[in-house]
Amino acid sequence: MLLLDARAGYAVHTDKDSSFWVGFGYSNLKLEHDISDLSRVYVSQVYPGAAGNVPGDYRTYEAKYKMPYLAAWFDMKYKKSFTGSIGVGWSPVVRTDSEDHFINYDTLYEAEGKGNAYMIGIRGDYHFARFFTVGMSFNYTKINTRGEEEQYDSYALTRTIDYRDYTEVMRTLINIGIAF
Repeated sequence: MLLLDARAGYAVHTDKDSSFWVGFGYSNLKLEHDISDLSRVYVSQVYPGAAGNVPGDYRTYEAKYKMPYLAAWFDMKYKKSFTGSIGVGWSPVVRTDSEDHFINYDTLYEAEGKGNAYMIGIRGDYHFARFFTVGMSFNYTKINTRGEEEQYDSYALTRTIDYRDYTEVMRTLINIGIAF
């Protein structure tokens, strides 16, 4: 997984230990996986010849999501040593493209879609000293897209189908910070 996320905002309310922000952001998410050295087992005999070992590369998959979004978040400070943040985001204009390649069968699926996404995040940090911070964050993103998928066998287009994609991404991170 590769994620690039940036946001900017304006503090609409600020007091001594908290602030409420609204703004916008951009998230670029790339998911990929490779499958190799596969061992297949079928309980039923529907595909009797398909069971067994498949050595080497079997399948590659890559999906990219581009999501400009609107955001709102709340930051707070507690006793100079703890800071926290909770926020939400919404993207009405997600763009996605994916490629699913079954290498042994010379089959390729290419898809493009549009949709929306919802995001929520929470973060807490403890400041040990003026320059050292340790914390944890959790982020959840739900992406809904639909579009068109082209399916190729031996590099010849065999069919085009409409598709829907539902993707959920959950990340938990441990954060360590050192200020210079």
